[in-house]
Amino acid sequence: MDLAEFVLAISEFQNWNHTEKIRFFAWFLHSKRGKDRFVAADIRKCYEQLSLTEPANFHAFFKSLEGKKPKQLPPRWQRLLS
Repeated sequence: MDLAEFVLAISEFQNWNHTEKIRFFAWFLHSKRGKDRFVAADIRKCYEQLSLTEPANFHAFFKSLEGKKPKQLPPRWQRLLS
């Protein structure tokens, strides 16, 4: 399943804020595309593939999420993806 098909299956995706979308894209790249590591440009491509407007301060969003610990999926994703 490609990214667009996957997102279409998530009814509330359009209501997610940028932090939630970036976390989701990171999860998608890791679990569905098999990327052990990715960079901001990979996340940016997800925005482009879906024709979404990325946050104005994209790198600040990415950097702040990069340092978060512990790494975890928000509960809503666990529901959607199980």
